[in-house]
Amino acid sequence: MAREYEKQLDLLMEKKKALEATPEELARASAPRLPPKRLREKVHDPDPEGQVAALKEANLKMQKELEALRKMSGSATPSPKPRPSPNTRTSTEKEPSGTKARNSRMCQKKDSKELTEEENEESQEEEEDEEEEEKETEENSQAGEQAEAEEDAEEGDDEEAEERTPEVTGKKPTGRKQPKTNSAPQSLGARKNRLRRMCELKPSGRLNVPEPIHEAWKNGSTAEREDMIATLDECGWRKEDFVKRVIKSREKVARKSAKKKRGWYSTEGMAKKLSWSGSYIKGVVKFCEKKGNEHLTKKDKYNKNITKYYVEYEEDDESADELEERERQEEIEATGVCQGTSTCQRFPYLFASWVLALCFFVRLASL
Repeated sequence: MAREYEKQLDLLMEKKKALEATPEELARASAPRLPPKRLREKVHDPDPEGQVAALKEANLKMQKELEALRKMSGSATPSPKPRPSPNTRTSTEKEPSGTKARNSRMCQKKDSKELTEEENEESQEEEEDEEEEEKETEENSQAGEQAEAEEDAEEGDDEEAEERTPEVTGKKPTGRKQPKTNSAPQSLGARKNRLRRMCELKPSGRLNVPEPIHEAWKNGSTAEREDMIATLDECGWRKEDFVKRVIKSREKVARKSAKKKRGWYSTEGMAKKLSWSGSYIKGVVKFCEKKGNEHLTKKDKYNKNITKYYVEYEEDDESADELEERERQEEIEATGVCQGTSTCQRFPYLFASWVLALCFFVRLASL
């Protein structure tokens, strides 16, 4: 029975929707399809008042049938809630008092506390460095204090042990923070983090080091990064000295690679132009004619009987050698340490030659 009532209710609701439709909608739905030429013509309703009256009567009948079905089924549907007018506003939609003043105060606070991106990044880096240094110093001080407390307890010095107990508990000492220094971090992880913060690209797109150093750190292997850490140790973790040394070393590598040249030469050209020995030329020919290296040999363009080989050779560059010697002398003057083939390394041989010459003249004088 309940299912039949539900079906009847559904049918009645559909009829009600059809009856609630406006006359214009009914006219559009019942209007016959016109040919394309007459589509623009307007469809006039012959008797709109009569249709409205019929719709009202049908609506009343539908309501009576619905009430009878509800009484029979015993289930009364809740009456629809009245729609609120667009002019009225609920209590939730009303703007609470004081929000404008609060928003203005928040904007003022933001404006007063705004910092540039660079200053924020630098302050974050300094805070991280200070936290790492504080942790390391606290760990070292706690370990030393614990060892001293144990020694005092073993010796029976109870008074000193009681005085050190609050320090051993791990409480942070009160007072102002010490100024930041360029001291090297003790642990390897702290050194890697310091190098990362120095060489990485900041969110604002700014770099603290030149781009070649950033690329070398970004694309470098673990061993290359450890070499950079060792260079920082040698420079005392001073960024300016580190940048100068790395750039200078990269320039040296570039000059050495520029000295190396390549070209096609025959065996006679290797002997005359490159001044290579016969045994060395044989080794070059053997290597180029080896299986898999066929691309290193070719026939001469004008004489097919002559074979040319693609070889690498170094060309002496006097300007590059002079520049390296000048840089070596500057390093010696700055550090006071002799490096490379300087005069300090040749001094023992010069001294020995002077002694031999003096002995020779003394012997001649005695004769």
